[in-house]
Amino acid sequence: MNSPDEIIELYMRDMDMTLIEESLRRTVEERIQALEDFERFREELRTATELAKNRVAASTDDGGSW
Repeated sequence: MNSPDEIIELYMRDMDMTLIEESLRRTVEERIQALEDFERFREELRTATELAKNRVAASTDDGGSW
């Protein structure tokens, strides 16, 4: 069985530390802003996905094709 240190080492080997370091260089306010920006993007993506699904459903309901 692997020790906890060996398991952590396996995860760390494949981890991109540059993203963590970049985040740690930011202020708390900048991190919060980045999170808010991401949430806004996620919501826009969700809305666009729903609109696309509705368009596909409407086009198949009337016998049309994509």
